[in-house]
Amino acid sequence: MSKKSITIIDYNMGNARSVQNALKKLNVEAKIVSKPKSLENSCAIILPGVGSFKQAVENLKAKRLFQEINTLVLDKHIPFLGICLGMQLIAQDSTENVLTKGFGWIKARVRRMDLEQQYRLPHVGWNQIEKRGNPVLLSRIENHTNYYFDHMYAFSCSNLSPVSSTVNYGNKAIISSIEDGHIFGTQFHPEKSQLNGLRVLKAFTEFVWSNQQC
Repeated sequence: MSKKSITIIDYNMGNARSVQNALKKLNVEAKIVSKPKSLENSCAIILPGVGSFKQAVENLKAKRLFQEINTLVLDKHIPFLGICLGMQLIAQDSTENVLTKGFGWIKARVRRMDLEQQYRLPHVGWNQIEKRGNPVLLSRIENHTNYYFDHMYAFSCSNLSPVSSTVNYGNKAIISSIEDGHIFGTQFHPEKSQLNGLRVLKAFTEFVWSNQQC
């Protein structure tokens, strides 16, 4: 049997290589995969991504990855980290371009940010996050740590229990990370956030090691 590994999903939405390079700095090996069979020996899944929600869902389904990821995460409880667009795909749906269903693991929707006119979209740049509670993914960082963001749409949910941090941009407190058991997501890009981004990835890998034989 092949050794289990952390797998990074390549579905033509970018950033897979950047995440792999960031993990290498932590001396963590991760495979980039684009076929459902390659996920069989996953001990954790990372889904990065930038761009359109609708295109992302179409790409995952065209590669027959959507259902495989859903099965592994929901039925086999494989730890999951979604980054930026990858986090948004955890939600029930998005209205970007046209209403499109996501994985629906979190009772949330993805909507265009409604900001005062003087605040530009997309939200691009460095901003401090506000931790909520004692999240596993943010256990290695101080509160009000800066992270790099690049997005126009954001999570919206009435049940805030999965929300592990927020970021203030314009007149809104925007959800910047979530965690629900073995499911994690960051709206910011840890792979582009230098040392503090590596600390988030380190916390995720430590969670994986403590819960899986990887």
